[in-house]
Amino acid sequence: MPSDRQSIHPTSFPALFGASLEPALLASLIPVLAAASADRDQVASRDAVREVMFSLTQVSRFRTVVQFLSRAERNATRVVWDTVVRGAQDGNADGEEEKIKDAARMWGFTDA
Repeated sequence: MPSDRQSIHPTSFPALFGASLEPALLASLIPVLAAASADRDQVASRDAVREVMFSLTQVSRFRTVVQFLSRAERNATRVVWDTVVRGAQDGNADGEEEKIKDAARMWGFTDA
């Protein structure tokens, strides 16, 4: 059965959200990202979740918004991050390592 669903490409997130991304909206995305990344055999799903997580870091005020997530929300996000990045590091393309480090910093997973 054909699907009529349309999606927004992750690279559009900065323009879509502008400076209006709120902690509650970001928090509501975490369970969706977790569900999409849960199937460890689905590389395409993990790649899509990773791209969403990378793109969200480009949204204005993202680091500020992340600071307002609860500890549980941050922990859940870290689990998703670890799941989707682990596969990327195995077959790392040129420049991907730097992109991963930058995104991890923006999500608050590193101190740098």
